[in-house]
Amino acid sequence: MDKLKVESLAIGLVERSWEALNRCDHENAYRLIQEFCRECTNADLPIITVLCWLQAYCEWGIRTGGYKEALVILHANIKSFESAPELKFELLLNGARLECMDNQIGVSSDLSIKALGLAEELGDYSLIALAYMQIASMFAKKYHGLSMYFYRKAERIYEEAKDSHQRDIVRMERAFLSSTACRILKTLHSNHNNLDRLQQEAEEIIAKIDLSNLNKFEQRHLRYYQAVIFRDIKALRCLIEEIEPLDALPDKCRYKDMFIGICMEQGKFELVNEIADSFIADKKALYGGSLEIEDLAQKLHQAIEARKPLQFLPAFIPKSTVTDATLLDILDNYALMDEIWELDKSVFRMMFPGVRQEGLFEPVVMPDGICRLTPLAPAFNVYYRGQSRQFSPSKASNGMTEAARFVERLKYVEFRKIIEEYPLTNFLRNTIVATAPDKKSHHIPLAIDHLALAQHYGIKTELLDITTDKFVAAFFATTDCKDDVYTPIVDNREERGVLYRYSIPPWEMFPDKEPRLRAVGLQPFSRPGEQCGMVYPMRDNEDFEKVATSIETFRHDRTVSEFVFNYTNRGRKLFPDSSIQSHATKIVNSTVFSYDAFCAVKKEFYTDCPAEQLLNYISECGITLVENIDFGFTQDEKDACTKYWQTNSDKFLSRIRIRWCYNGPIELDE
Repeated sequence: MDKLKVESLAIGLVERSWEALNRCDHENAYRLIQEFCRECTNADLPIITVLCWLQAYCEWGIRTGGYKEALVILHANIKSFESAPELKFELLLNGARLECMDNQIGVSSDLSIKALGLAEELGDYSLIALAYMQIASMFAKKYHGLSMYFYRKAERIYEEAKDSHQRDIVRMERAFLSSTACRILKTLHSNHNNLDRLQQEAEEIIAKIDLSNLNKFEQRHLRYYQAVIFRDIKALRCLIEEIEPLDALPDKCRYKDMFIGICMEQGKFELVNEIADSFIADKKALYGGSLEIEDLAQKLHQAIEARKPLQFLPAFIPKSTVTDATLLDILDNYALMDEIWELDKSVFRMMFPGVRQEGLFEPVVMPDGICRLTPLAPAFNVYYRGQSRQFSPSKASNGMTEAARFVERLKYVEFRKIIEEYPLTNFLRNTIVATAPDKKSHHIPLAIDHLALAQHYGIKTELLDITTDKFVAAFFATTDCKDDVYTPIVDNREERGVLYRYSIPPWEMFPDKEPRLRAVGLQPFSRPGEQCGMVYPMRDNEDFEKVATSIETFRHDRTVSEFVFNYTNRGRKLFPDSSIQSHATKIVNSTVFSYDAFCAVKKEFYTDCPAEQLLNYISECGITLVENIDFGFTQDEKDACTKYWQTNSDKFLSRIRIRWCYNGPIELDE
């Protein structure tokens, strides 16, 4: 058969496959997909034709339970899409859906994270949102808090893009998850506070979604979600009857699964009895006749006979016990607390940011009148620190002699000098202006935290790194670092990782007090901003474990470590390329410093220490002092910085949110 005839046959088979899928004629669709496989896969076809065939194969697998078969075909063909990254993304996303549905007992993150990484490389926010939705779906059965967290991230992207259709799809999924999580968590933790907020949120969302904005397939899912959220047995029964003639086993199982759960919840065992046998038959057809399904069948019939509710939690996989907990178990609890905080509508709560503001920064005026660009946290007064093992994290006394500490101060002063010469420092300090609600313009002088920047770029200080972002803490808790290179922990070590939570004590919150914890936030160099950086100045011999609000340890797990590592784009998100790095490295490795730096260190940190003692430190550490040494930026680097700011300042400023408050006299009516 010549090339044109093969192409014509291939296009025809793909079109007819999709027509059959759209009719939910899955048997005929599979026959056409297989005919394409026999007749066309060895031909030199346009890549878009192959893509449409693979997508049809994936869709058939998702609808009928042929996950493994479709995954094998996808993996065999995905390499041919290396030159077409947007098309490769579509395949990765379809593969991630198959991977997720095939793994019924845990997290399968490989293809989901690959899809997210590719979307971020392409810089396409609509693709990033789709990847977030898939990650949320992956977590939905076991980690409700994390699932809602990623649905929120996708929803925010669609809101900013004014894509109401995709926004409604995400909200629909989040509403269903919120309602399911509320009921499951109430079953497991009857005394858990504020869980009703999740159900209330679900009902409000689902009532506002416009059916006309959805296609036929999406409309059916909305009707299913409405029936589940409002516990409408009659509506669920209608959906089951509607889908029964279709070869769509996953949806059949899902609908009947939920129908049985709700009927048991309401004590309507006669309805459970009517559908129990067909439910078990569909389960066997989808997953095979496993012992688990036989056991479920036996328990189900025993519950019907005894008219005693079975603890039936559809779409739920129990999390690990405390002693066997992985980091995902801990992060899920934190994400759930963030979600409940977000849904709090009290006056106090509305004074503070929530999940929707995560990743943004707010200028906060400090007592000296200078502003710090503080990272907005998804929960009030909650900060994190992650470590791959427990140890005393007191930086000031962590094995450094006083002489070594003096040398680190020399490095800091040299580092500060080159930051002050960098053009972006001046731009941030002197050129940011905001317009208040009264239309007046206000200069916002930003603080440059030289010491915290020095800490981030390798100079040892007394500062302890803390963050508002739980996934930043998770990165450091699940990686090893050697020679400034981070790698995920993949071995089965006995040492447990640790995640700290910290809250500013109430006595440090008075207006005339300045908390020890301080924001680093957005700075002339991006690393602290990407890490949502905060710092806690440690005192000599202080142990952070004694001031942390909570300490949770976890079992290291390869899958979790690789997920966190790849979610942060293999660390590149947290450690973006920066022109300061090479200069900081020169300072860190240097044994030669200027007399000016020596004098500045003595004046700022060693006022009462004799110069002779400091010179002894210099000698002890093999340091040489010279009149001048240049660690600074070249003119070309400074010109490049100026050009970058001119073209990218809007992107920087878009991450800043300003809240205005009245600051003037108050007159009270008599």
